[in-house]
Amino acid sequence: MKKIYKSLTVSAIVATVSLSALPQSLAITHESQPTKQQRTVLFDRSHGQTAGAADWVSDGAFSDYADSIQKQGYDVKAIDGHSNITEASLKSSKIFVIPEANIPFKESEQAAIVNYVKQGEMLSLFQIITMLTEI
Repeated sequence: MKKIYKSLTVSAIVATVSLSALPQSLAITHESQPTKQQRTVLFDRSHGQTAGAADWVSDGAFSDYADSIQKQGYDVKAIDGHSNITEASLKSSKIFVIPEANIPFKESEQAAIVNYVKQGEMLSLFQIITMLTEI
């Protein structure tokens, strides 16, 4: 059990470090003037990211990440409400961030996200898993 916990912790740290460079590396690859869509990072807030005492949103626990993205010239926006991910809502962004989703995604949302990635856009997933029995 401890091996699983350690590997999940290491995976979460590696993912966080590598994903924190995503917007900056994307900005460097665009030599021409970026379009509005290429400068927008969209955060999901529609899947229980603020359930209970949680605060996994761009102006909460992920505010440092969102601030870093904005300092690099990106617009940070959010999808609010309940399960509102559609191809139309994703169309305006270059990077879609899903932090700590606590509500399952509908099949239509899953399909929209898959199509988004197939079109060459970026998806960042953050999920911190802790083994409560290990704490």
